[in-house]
Amino acid sequence: MTQYASSLRSLAAGSVLLFLFASPVKAEEQTIAPRAFDARAWILMDYASGKVLAEGNADEKLDPASLTKL
Repeated sequence: MTQYASSLRSLAAGSVLLFLFASPVKAEEQTIAPRAFDARAWILMDYASGKVLAEGNADEKLDPASLTKL
């Protein structure tokens, strides 16, 4: 039983030391350059939040190419 308790204490002490001295890691935000699209206007939105991720000439009013898609 004493070997089990000793192993458990060693494991706990090792875990505490690991979390004490582990340095935090920061991830830099990646910015992706917009691609050149063969379109007069385009927009990319997140489906869940509705947030606009990227856009190209999105404020220009254009006629729809086809009404069957509406």
